[in-house]
Amino acid sequence: MYENVFYGDFMNKIDNALYFSNNYDRRQIKTKKAIIAAFITLLQQKNISKITITELSKIADIDRKTFYLHYSSIEDLYNDLGTMLVSLVKEIIFEYSNEQKTPYQLFVAINDIISEKIDLFKSIAKNNDFSDFMMNIKDILSNELIRLYGKENTAASERFKLTAEFVASGTVAMYLRWLRGDADISMDELALLAAEMITNGASGLVEII
Repeated sequence: MYENVFYGDFMNKIDNALYFSNNYDRRQIKTKKAIIAAFITLLQQKNISKITITELSKIADIDRKTFYLHYSSIEDLYNDLGTMLVSLVKEIIFEYSNEQKTPYQLFVAINDIISEKIDLFKSIAKNNDFSDFMMNIKDILSNELIRLYGKENTAASERFKLTAEFVASGTVAMYLRWLRGDADISMDELALLAAEMITNGASGLVEII
């Protein structure tokens, strides 16, 4: 049943996303969380194309009619989850910037979220249906690098933007490779490598502004 995924910071953040982004009451939020949690459970077991509304509704302990009150299709649900995941990572990146945390602290925070739902993120990394999600994460990181390292009141040059894109793309690619099981290192080592990529990339960004 879906109850086993209602724990930790991951689902709390999804709960907050539902509460603050929409005009749902608590009962509606509880139902949507049940649907999302059931979807997450199934994503950890199979490809999205194999998931049916019938089995999802059964795991969420709702009927099909209730599902359709919230989503028009599995694809609609997938898009909603992708939006929430992007918002979650965006929140972590902005917190890192606003509180002036080190790049290593940023990736430790990201790793904490991944660890909590490691099977989900491994499924996402291996599932081409989530390529848009990965591109959104890359864009957020790239834009944040431009914001952090661009000179105040000066438009970033095209070389600068391309370098930020390269650094962000490389960082996301590192995580994808690790989640797919192609890199035999610990999560802490991954955080250190990602932090080194950002730090060295940032030095390059400053030099070419």
